[in-house]
Amino acid sequence: MEVTPCWEVLPPQLTGWIDEPHLNFLHRDAYSAGIDFMHYWKDRTYYLHIKQSISQVNGSEEAITNRQEASQRFFQWPDPRNRQLDTTRTDLTGMAGTIKFGKMGDDIMMET
Repeated sequence: MEVTPCWEVLPPQLTGWIDEPHLNFLHRDAYSAGIDFMHYWKDRTYYLHIKQSISQVNGSEEAITNRQEASQRFFQWPDPRNRQLDTTRTDLTGMAGTIKFGKMGDDIMMET
């Protein structure tokens, strides 16, 4: 059995609250963590691969509103009618993950 766990927490880039009003557009801190699990069996013919990550960013209402409106987040809201901008938020949390099951042969690899 082969297991490859990975856990990481990134320290905040800025510590403490930003007291300078002209810097309120910056987020205060950000954290992320994740796990990557891979298991093979039947002489590496079959495998299960699981990845999971989570992140959180904290800051002023201005900083988080800017994050919500950033172009990097457009793909997360495919239907603009359901898009709801919350200008009072002071944090954002997100998750991502994949689960893959597959079979490897001599010249081919299949996944679901």
